[in-house]
Amino acid sequence: MRLRSILAGTIAAATLAACAGGTGTVPSPSSPFAANVAAPDKAAANVIKNGCFDSGTTPWKLLKGVGPDSSNPPSGAVSIVKGGYGPCKHAAFAGTTKKPAPNGFWGVSQTVKMTKAGKLTWWYWGSSTESVKYGDQEVDVVVGGKIVDACYSADTTNAKTAWKLGSCKLSKYAGKTVTLQFGVYDNGYDGTDDNWYVSDISLQ
Repeated sequence: MRLRSILAGTIAAATLAACAGGTGTVPSPSSPFAANVAAPDKAAANVIKNGCFDSGTTPWKLLKGVGPDSSNPPSGAVSIVKGGYGPCKHAAFAGTTKKPAPNGFWGVSQTVKMTKAGKLTWWYWGSSTESVKYGDQEVDVVVGGKIVDACYSADTTNAKTAWKLGSCKLSKYAGKTVTLQFGVYDNGYDGTDDNWYVSDISLQ
């Protein structure tokens, strides 16, 4: 049965072999990336460091197959690839571009002190043949090793159109040290795929 395993709230690192993943660059739509460039928001400083992933992974942490479904084999990948949104030259890729679906949570995380405004934004490029009942593309807030807020959860497919803007209002965590994680969670089912490219992440 395709039962989604529940992450008991803990983020224990479980590294699995990558069985499928990105090609090294964000695939191009019919319109060039330049058409999606937006004017930067200069209202406040960005608390996220290396939100374009242009400096590699630092200070991001790569999360590989956390909380997998033990009834399915390992599958998934996470990496920094060329091709980002707007001024960014890179993006973080998570998931699989071909069947099977990723197994467990694959993504990136960064620990920050939440701002008073708590305005989190990111640009994403997703593709999925999954149902949100079994897997999704998500953004989570982690405090004390536990997911306290799944501020975004969807199965978005926009890879043939253009980058989309995602956002969360997290001011209720103002002043707290939290970990923000961006990625794909799925159960490794062999009949679907699920992936996400994330770029130009900002917290103001």
